[in-house]
Amino acid sequence: MLGPVGVDVYGKAIRDRDLFFQMLGIGASCHHDAEGVNAALVEHWTKRRLTGRHARKVCDFNELILAVRYFERIHQLDVVARLLIRYDDQLLPAERRVLEDIWPHAERARWASGSIGTGPDLSGLDGIGLPLQVFLEAEAAIAGRQPPSPPTPLTPEAEAEEERELEREFWELLQKLERQIERQR
Repeated sequence: MLGPVGVDVYGKAIRDRDLFFQMLGIGASCHHDAEGVNAALVEHWTKRRLTGRHARKVCDFNELILAVRYFERIHQLDVVARLLIRYDDQLLPAERRVLEDIWPHAERARWASGSIGTGPDLSGLDGIGLPLQVFLEAEAAIAGRQPPSPPTPLTPEAEAEEERELEREFWELLQKLERQIERQR
């Protein structure tokens, strides 16, 4: 279900056990839930994802960025600001740094206290949040090292060669599996 007609489905995705589906639900809600139908779900989800964050085995750096985007879209920044201020000690270092860049702590605190402040600068977000490179640069800066360089794009010839090599490996693996099946018969 795509578009505004899928808002209920996005809510189900937010409640799914798998973080990937949760993120899809939040991302789709950012784009299509202008009425705030999933606001209570996203608020609960954000609180749950912030609680005990340092102990979590799996996190997605864009979790909180998408929550901010969602509440900005439905004009309820105070909701996410209160959560971010309340659970500020749970933010991962790279998240904290990136969040500070897009929505400084003082502005979040202003919104959380009931005043209207400056909203977040979400201009760098694409359909699924911020590019991974932003978080890698933040982590590198925190660690005092140079950020990793983005990979050099392959030439069309090198890309075609890589594709041929992957296809060759696929067929070798398939033949190996077929031989194993034959031996088991």
